[in-house]
Amino acid sequence: MTASTPPAPNLNHQMELIKWIALLAMAVDHIGLIFSDYVDYYACRAIGRLTWPLLAFVMAVRLTEKPDRTRNYLAWLLPWAVISQPVYWFTFYVQQPFHEAMLNVFFTLAFGVLLFWFMEIGRRTKSKLTRILLGTATVMILAIAQFPVGVDYGAMAVLMIPALALAIRTYGVARAALLTGLLGAMTVTVAMNTTGRPLMTAIVILGPMAAGLVAWLCLRTSVHLPRLPRWFFYFYYPAHMIALIAIAFLLT
Repeated sequence: MTASTPPAPNLNHQMELIKWIALLAMAVDHIGLIFSDYVDYYACRAIGRLTWPLLAFVMAVRLTEKPDRTRNYLAWLLPWAVISQPVYWFTFYVQQPFHEAMLNVFFTLAFGVLLFWFMEIGRRTKSKLTRILLGTATVMILAIAQFPVGVDYGAMAVLMIPALALAIRTYGVARAALLTGLLGAMTVTVAMNTTGRPLMTAIVILGPMAAGLVAWLCLRTSVHLPRLPRWFFYFYYPAHMIALIAIAFLLT
């Protein structure tokens, strides 16, 4: 596959499978956080570490297939990021000051899509001024992603999407899938402070690495899962957290 060749158009079923796995892993992760008295916390957290690398990989593949999807993704991601933020904050950060709370993963995805968009414009333009402006905007987005509030998984997660898109164009989808594990491990290790907790340190390294293997294996399967409606992913994120909070309330 050359640098200018997009991913093959027959990836729909594989991407759908990866998305299903990511959504299920997300639910398991949140079950572990909310119901730690009832389930194996560390096992749930280990499964949950598959989520971000798989989501980033799917987004990178889709954007590389059709770069003009950027506006469409942003039109969905940004409103749902705002809608989901109160639920996200209540679920994970209600006992912390607001300035310590991170923005939810929809903001992470949206910022990653923006950086991909800037990369595309930079590839096509010969204007030095445009490239300087794009570079300045990139630095600003990464700064917002990290400080003072930050996005879920931090600035490195934002960089993962354009980095994976570049890897897909350069090395192909399968090799980029394996790279997803390495980048995911680096990202999650930096984002999650596990100092003094050797088991969690192993989880945040090995979990994302496993995500790369999962993505690679999914690319080699022919499993056909039902195609999720476009709105389902956006609705699922806040809805499943609300459902888990409601169940936890009933159990208290």
